[in-house]
Amino acid sequence: MGSTKSSDTYSDIYLIEFSFNKSSTIFPLIEDSYEEEGTGSIANMTVRTGYLGLCVIESTNITCSSRSDLTIFDSINGVSLYDSSSNETTASLDLIHIAGEFANKASNPYLLMVSLGIIVALFCNILYSAVPYLPFKNYSNKLTLILSSITTLLWGFGAMWSEICGKSVKRLIEPGSMYIITATQGSKALAMIWTAFTMIFITCIGCFILYLKDAKIMNKKFHKDQDEDKKI
Repeated sequence: MGSTKSSDTYSDIYLIEFSFNKSSTIFPLIEDSYEEEGTGSIANMTVRTGYLGLCVIESTNITCSSRSDLTIFDSINGVSLYDSSSNETTASLDLIHIAGEFANKASNPYLLMVSLGIIVALFCNILYSAVPYLPFKNYSNKLTLILSSITTLLWGFGAMWSEICGKSVKRLIEPGSMYIITATQGSKALAMIWTAFTMIFITCIGCFILYLKDAKIMNKKFHKDQDEDKKI
């Protein structure tokens, strides 16, 4: 699912990455704000979010956590953009909070997780169909068509949701922050999701072709038996 461990294998796979826009006129102020707190390098950090976790990359240090527990990042504060004369909390931009909201409320992996469960059931059903002399083969073949079709639809909807969700967040966050924050979709995660969809779709088409081929053979055999009965 990506962004769950600090190793490159996991941290390089993410749905979207947030960072401060270094070409923004506000960026020097952000650096000054963090330098006053003694954490100047945080201004250059990037936050990557996947389906189940977040990774914060600060210089060469990578810290990851599950999306359900972000307390490990409590030491990283949002940056205040202006002073307030009231007693209310000063407005700030917090990359961790934005990434956490995206991970917990937008990028839900439930469709893909359900699809994986159905794929397991589909695999078991195909194995059952491959064993000769077992009963209910006809029902098993029809069940294969149903499961492969449902899996293709669910994974397709899940893949589309992941891509559309990432694009929507990018178009919302960047203008909403006056382009102080940049959002970049992860190409590896999308490539893996759509590659898996392509394989599932090909498997579904293959199941239908095999079913129609077997049905054609059975139909020919049925008519052949009928012709032999008539001769008798």
